[in-house]
Amino acid sequence: MMDIKKKVTTFAMIACLWASNAMAWDCDESRKIDKTLDIAELQKIKVEAGAGELSIKGVDVSGEIGIVAKFCASDEEVLSKMDVVTKFEDDYAGVATYIPKKWNGNYSARIDLELTVPNSTNLDVRDSSGDLQIKNVASLKLVDSSGDLAVKNVFGQMELTDSSGGIKLNKIGSVELTDSSGDIDAKDIGGDFIVLVDSSGDMEIESVEGNLLVKVDSSGSIYVDEVKGDFVVEKDGSGSIDYRDVDGEVSIPARKR
Repeated sequence: MMDIKKKVTTFAMIACLWASNAMAWDCDESRKIDKTLDIAELQKIKVEAGAGELSIKGVDVSGEIGIVAKFCASDEEVLSKMDVVTKFEDDYAGVATYIPKKWNGNYSARIDLELTVPNSTNLDVRDSSGDLQIKNVASLKLVDSSGDLAVKNVFGQMELTDSSGGIKLNKIGSVELTDSSGDIDAKDIGGDFIVLVDSSGDMEIESVEGNLLVKVDSSGSIYVDEVKGDFVVEKDGSGSIDYRDVDGEVSIPARKR
């Protein structure tokens, strides 16, 4: 096994590197790890994941992260060097997938990663590709490139930047969201729901305890049901806007009324 310091120069580079011309998930070679990481009293966890599915679940434990990873590759040499790398800084524990880049030959590779973390965790996640599920954490900052994502039971604030894929949110404290493409389905939001930018895809948002603000929506329909505060759409392109049961003020572009 190569020394970790030789594998990566910065934590950002740990994320999965894979052959750009590999389109299929051939799994001619595979192996699995199952281990526990002691994080003591740290409450912040950073996760960087490349190609593959990612699942993170908060549980009623403290001081440890459970790590289960399945490595899958069409190349035995690549498989032998794939890893899940961990690190510690002053205020956080870090977990990242690592897939080496092989310059000769075509191959495909992925790491399916399952983490269990304390439900008091403040989570910071960067995910490259593949479906993602997260539930039962204190707060969440998430940057996702592609693949569908589902998030449930975030007790505090969630900040989401998503490039493509469907989004499902359920029982979130408050939300600030930027989305490039894909439908948004959200319900049971405990505070404000702010959509900074939504480029394409439909939005269906139900049961918001605070205000619902859509600053920029380029295309796709908007359906809203049960908002305790105000419902505001500042800029809207194509697609209908339908709403019901808004307790506060409603402000939408005049041509959509």
